[in-house]
Amino acid sequence: MTARGKANPPAMAVSRIWRIENDMNRHELLERLRELPAQRRIITALDVPGRQQALDLAGSLGPEGGFVKVGLELFSAAGPQVVSDLQGLGRDVFLDLKFHDI
Repeated sequence: MTARGKANPPAMAVSRIWRIENDMNRHELLERLRELPAQRRIITALDVPGRQQALDLAGSLGPEGGFVKVGLELFSAAGPQVVSDLQGLGRDVFLDLKFHDI
């Protein structure tokens, strides 16, 4: 829950730069993303079963592979530490923990 009593969005960018603050709305986030160079707007899904596979894949992306997505399966298997580990590799993390797509 946010300070204003609103539910946090189920999917959010979690990093030093891309954290959705209490007052940042979807429009503001999209504007910030549009400011990135095109090659930095690509998000690589880390749809792997475990922490080490995720770190290996993220490490193989090179310096331009900035954003990675951690879904519910990886987060459940590896825990929240995988987000910190990926940030330690210089990756921006899109944390997608939704249970259903609609």
